[in-house]
Amino acid sequence: MATRLKYALPSAQMVLSAVLLSSSHHWRSIFEPINDMPGPAPAFTLLWSINAPISWVLMFTYGTLQKLWVNALLVALIGAFWYWIALNFESWQERQTLSLFKSLPLRFAADLLLIALGARIGWSAMLGVGARFGWSVASSAMWDPQSNIIRQLPWAWFIPAALCVLVWPSIVMFMVGNDLVRRVLSLRRVQVQ
Repeated sequence: MATRLKYALPSAQMVLSAVLLSSSHHWRSIFEPINDMPGPAPAFTLLWSINAPISWVLMFTYGTLQKLWVNALLVALIGAFWYWIALNFESWQERQTLSLFKSLPLRFAADLLLIALGARIGWSAMLGVGARFGWSVASSAMWDPQSNIIRQLPWAWFIPAALCVLVWPSIVMFMVGNDLVRRVLSLRRVQVQ
């Protein structure tokens, strides 16, 4: 079962990303003649929401590479990301730990970095989803321009995109935080003995 998941999950996500990218391209081809700056397609926003942890990394590639290379890089990174998720899922089931580095300093650094990434995604989600309902703490455009993209979606696209960006931070911070606490406790046990 775990072996099939390790290959099926990345493959399914890569197919989904290719379909959402194609839908996004079709949407832009319809709206660009009408509106010179239509904004991101709802399918593209959903794609970024599903893959929220790597979307922050991919923001830096836009405008630097040709569109075909960016899309190919995006699909390849999504496959690699979901392969890593499947490996961590398998590791979590077997040993209640994540599949990260073996070196403790690198593991602590990776855990802290992933917790910070989860907090960043959570902050963006709070601003974007909160602005849709008018309960945002601060102006979302001031703190996070990306959050405006989520709140402007039609409801059929908003609900899955909002759920993805609200669920990702809790999963990342829970699993990585749990891994960090286990590592610290195991380090203390070694020092006590």
